Amino acid sequence: MDVAYAPCYVLDVPEGHRFPMQKYALLRAQ
Repeated sequence: MDVAYAPCYVLDVPEGHRFPMQKYALLRAQ
């Protein structure tokens, strides 16, 4: 799966969403 991430772009997702924005940063760090 291709994922695009930029720290300046934040999308508000509902609490409990299975893929919160913090998870994108963790994927990039891997």
